[in-house]
Amino acid sequence: MKYRMLPPADGTTEKLVTSVQGGAELGGVDYSRAVGVVTDVPLEHVDPLVADGWLFVAMVGTTAERPTGTIASSANPPSTGMQFVDTTLGEVITYDGAAWRNPVTGAAV
Repeated sequence: MKYRMLPPADGTTEKLVTSVQGGAELGGVDYSRAVGVVTDVPLEHVDPLVADGWLFVAMVGTTAERPTGTIASSANPPSTGMQFVDTTLGEVITYDGAAWRNPVTGAAV
């Protein structure tokens, strides 16, 4: 699963770069800060990007990667109001406490 991020909208059109340092397993990564262009990143890179002014949008993944279960049964259960970019459906969906729903139609997805 990845995490969708938006770079700071600082009014500049030039491409700026945020460097995220990681251990040997991550390596250093440079993220382009083109305003309005989303970037999907691993969990380990979210906090450094937020510290540099990036905005966390939502978790991203396939339908099979959606958070499921409860705190007792899952390491990553969904919480009410959580949004998820479902790449299988090509939609942003919202968890209502019982089911994932299309926030425009209200249909369970």
